[in-house]
Amino acid sequence: MNAANLLVDYHLASSGEFNESHLAEIERWLAAHLLASSVELQVSSETVGGVSVSYTVPSGGLRLNSTTYGQQVLLLDVSGKLASLGKGKVSIHAIRSFDD
Repeated sequence: MNAANLLVDYHLASSGEFNESHLAEIERWLAAHLLASSVELQVSSETVGGVSVSYTVPSGGLRLNSTTYGQQVLLLDVSGKLASLGKGKVSIHAIRSFDD
């Protein structure tokens, strides 16, 4: 919960775009996403007779779209700020000539 709180406070709370209940809901789903991306994987299928459980392994690293919880965050964060986290900025520098 602390990590989700830090991210929501830093990236969303100061913007003034969301009320407190909206921020709390985003934080709740984000906390679930962070947990599902680490030690508690999401169950994708269960079998009772013969006991079988399959887990969903997050694809795409820790991106929000890798879990159903993160997908809820994407839906709730209409600003798109949390979706852009982790996307590195790319720059290209061209060399005019190797002769200079």
